[in-house]
Amino acid sequence: MSILMFKLDILSMIAALGIFQGFLLAFLLFRIRTGNRRANRVLAFFLVALSVSMIRSIIIAMGLYDVHPYYALNTRPLQLLLGPLLYFYVRYLVRPSETFRPRDLLHGLPS
Repeated sequence: MSILMFKLDILSMIAALGIFQGFLLAFLLFRIRTGNRRANRVLAFFLVALSVSMIRSIIIAMGLYDVHPYYALNTRPLQLLLGPLLYFYVRYLVRPSETFRPRDLLHGLPS
């Protein structure tokens, strides 16, 4: 099987478009100068972590993992960040004046 021979079904294409959309929206959220900037940045980090963690499933679904196993990224640590990032997004959205405290780092520890 050559490098160019891989399968691309409709679900893989939809997921790839979702990954692209996640990166694009994260880029736009980083560039916004108005509104709740802290909540926008946390949401951008959430979207980047979600998009990167989806890349691995696309690589496996397309069959590239069988030919080149080093293409599959280890995205498990990013998946563990999704919950705390979503929590901080909602927290900064509801209470914009709240600051990040050192004890808030405990939310990032895996259970």
